[in-house]
Amino acid sequence: MYYVLTNKVEDDDGDAIFEGFSRYLNRINCSFKEGLSLSFDDVETPILFEVHEFSLRGNVTDYLSIDNIPGPVFSASVKALFERLEICNIQYFQITLLDEFVGVQTGTPKKPKIEFRTVEYTDYFIANVVGLVDCVDHKKSIVEYFYPPELRNRAKEQYPNNDDEIINPFADDNPDDVDFITKLVLDENKIDPGLKIFRLKDQPDLLLFHDSLVELIRKEKLSGFVFVPVSEYTDAISDDDKQTKDEKAIREESKEHTEKKHELEEGPSSPEQPAGQKKRRLLF
Repeated sequence: MYYVLTNKVEDDDGDAIFEGFSRYLNRINCSFKEGLSLSFDDVETPILFEVHEFSLRGNVTDYLSIDNIPGPVFSASVKALFERLEICNIQYFQITLLDEFVGVQTGTPKKPKIEFRTVEYTDYFIANVVGLVDCVDHKKSIVEYFYPPELRNRAKEQYPNNDDEIINPFADDNPDDVDFITKLVLDENKIDPGLKIFRLKDQPDLLLFHDSLVELIRKEKLSGFVFVPVSEYTDAISDDDKQTKDEKAIREESKEHTEKKHELEEGPSSPEQPAGQKKRRLLF
């Protein structure tokens, strides 16, 4: 049995939800979600990620899903567990999460003050899961494809073997790329039994875990992981998820409004300004 690792927050009221940016990741334009092996010589570590002042702070969990980082972020405890289990299809790239806006209440009860302190989280890693498994049962699954049916059929009929001697316009693409999942069914006969974590060839964004590994993660009480059985997974948005997305949209709108207000008052900050020189403002 397999599970999908979701981007849902384990504890909505207590867990941190980080947003921010990494100038370095933006510059190298590197993705850790495509199943491709990366050269360690091409990625400088530790990668610096600056946490936005408007992030929701709280418990910093063992698994962090950060929209602005193109891949899962695992703690050193997760990395140690996977290495102990000899899971060898993961590359780890150390990342430093720099939060300059941790608010600490000081002063007296009658005259409270908020001071900002800088916190660095250095025991985290972007995990690059290498390899794609072609195991989606397209006959039993209910999915929508990135390519329309006429193009998918044309690619399979005219270029069934992807012959290099024939100019194939689909050579660098997968005609079975899945765009939306209503129901997902896997052909488990096509999955190596020893593979505990993998990505799907037809939907690389999804990260799948064998149930034995899910049990160990729960036994070790590693936080932040929210799994859904493959049989229950869907891209359809539930009412609860809609409410969460609406709340996030409101927060984004408020953040944008506040930033524009400060730009008018102080002038736009330079994107090249060193992190240590950034002006600190109160959280709104």
